[in-house]
Amino acid sequence: MWLNLHPILRGFSRRLAAAHPELLCDLGRSANDTFVLRAYLAVKRSASGEEVAITVDVRSDGQALIVESDACLDNGKVLAAGPSVTISLTDEDLCIESAFSGWLSEFERFLSESEAVVELAIAGLA
Repeated sequence: MWLNLHPILRGFSRRLAAAHPELLCDLGRSANDTFVLRAYLAVKRSASGEEVAITVDVRSDGQALIVESDACLDNGKVLAAGPSVTISLTDEDLCIESAFSGWLSEFERFLSESEAVVELAIAGLA
């Protein structure tokens, strides 16, 4: 999942950085007992400043993968709700891959459609 998601987030990061060269961008991922993947792109104007983040959370309940995404501020305020999908783990691998691929396309569209909202929030960062 990360190998497919990383270039999309990196491309969005580059578009934001081109428009706002002063931005500090942090692109990364983590995992824990609850989330099999937590991917993020966090942008801010200074090391100690407020941030705008694009987040993708993937969790499993043993039967399905639940993928959720948002654009948000560091205080938790959601700027734009991204696409989500529930992918059954009982399906064949090809069906799982197809469902995730479809979600990736929706996520790319979400980033394009919410870019203006994200840029407006970036302009308001302290």
